[in-house]
Amino acid sequence: MISIRKNSDINIGANEGQFKSAIYVEGKSTTNEGTGVTTYTPIADNLVAAGWTSDEYATAVTEGTVPTNVKVEAGNLLVINMDTVDTSDVDGLQPVFGSAVVNNSTIYLANAEFGYMVGADYTQSKTGVILFNGDRLMSVGTTTEANVYQIGFDEDKLIHYEALETLPLVMAIYEEGAQNGASKSAQFNSWLMSSNNGLEREEVIAAGNDVASIVGTAGMANVTMDALSQFNDTVAARTSVLAKNGEGVNVWVDVNGGKFEGKKVMDGQGYSSDIYAGVLGVDTTVACGAKIGAAVTIGTADTDSQNTTAKSSMDSDLFGVSIYTAKQFGDFNVAADIGYMQASNDVNVQAYNLGKFSADSDAFTIGVRGELLAKAGSLDIVPHVGLRWTRLSIDNFEAGYTTDIENMNVFQMPIGVTVSGEIEASGWTIAPAFDLSVIPTWGDKDIEATLGIGGVSLNLTFSQPPTERLIF
Repeated sequence: MISIRKNSDINIGANEGQFKSAIYVEGKSTTNEGTGVTTYTPIADNLVAAGWTSDEYATAVTEGTVPTNVKVEAGNLLVINMDTVDTSDVDGLQPVFGSAVVNNSTIYLANAEFGYMVGADYTQSKTGVILFNGDRLMSVGTTTEANVYQIGFDEDKLIHYEALETLPLVMAIYEEGAQNGASKSAQFNSWLMSSNNGLEREEVIAAGNDVASIVGTAGMANVTMDALSQFNDTVAARTSVLAKNGEGVNVWVDVNGGKFEGKKVMDGQGYSSDIYAGVLGVDTTVACGAKIGAAVTIGTADTDSQNTTAKSSMDSDLFGVSIYTAKQFGDFNVAADIGYMQASNDVNVQAYNLGKFSADSDAFTIGVRGELLAKAGSLDIVPHVGLRWTRLSIDNFEAGYTTDIENMNVFQMPIGVTVSGEIEASGWTIAPAFDLSVIPTWGDKDIEATLGIGGVSLNLTFSQPPTERLIF
């Protein structure tokens, strides 16, 4: 069957709309119901796209001057649907073309796969441009079989893409025949590996690496940890030796916000986030003198990627809960808490037609903290040290690649000093309060993710550097 389609229906990248004509060809196949054997008919010898009028063509048929080969002249496009061409058996391969191909135009092998594809007197040197999925890495080359041409990896092309982090994954996709799926990841890879997408080699590498690093630059892991840390700081202030407690049951509220940045998630890429939250808590002092209480937090986060071509923005709805206790022994205070933070993340990738995806993240944490109250005139000086374990998990998602992130176990030891007090001067009362802390971190500090397309996968690790933050 030969049909004419609009160029916009043919996914060949930058050349869409630049051809005089586009002919889409599906080979004919017939399956014998009795034997189950499928036979294929090659494309007719007299297929021509030469800008002829119907009268000119009719005259050529009458005079016997129609070319006896496939001829698609300059400025025209021939698209072959390889799903309807026999590629199952090299020895018995039915040719795509019934005779030689002579032209100076563009042939696009739609749905072509790694392996043997083309037979007959197909002469690549006589064609203009040959396109198919993966032609940045592969070429059509001759084999030991007569009149058989193979699509396979070209070492001269592969060497130019060694800087692509996902190159082993991309190669495996073609070897497994998984590149022609309808998924977002398969479509992205098909576009990325086409030499007709309008990108230079360096831009292809940058795009592939940047899309792979969406796992970090979108900020899901860091924002969840940042929001949890902000909540933990609020609870720590409530359980501090410096906290003012009333009699009986105390209901308290707090609001917090901050600007957070991770500047070097991968090769200088990162994210910037604004997190705002409100906290409602209730606590009381029991007979033994210990404070016990609980708090909930509700907040939002707005996050934008930084320094990446795979630009993304993320809106997060945050919910957290904490149960805490503290007891003072003279000037020494010890506190502990158990908490949970859940983030519903909606990500919009504003590049490469990747669009939107959602992925929830959640973190469970347990922390202990010790403080010692010391006086320096009218100032309270409280050195403190703590230990915290957090388990972070993120749902799977699909952007340019399907992404499965390993659960992370993060250990932290906040060490610092808090200074607080009241100073009276000329009728004014000044109450300075600040905390200076360092937080050594170990455990799963990097993000380990499995990227995949169509069941083919690759493990990659992305650094997760300490977050820079400004709290207000």
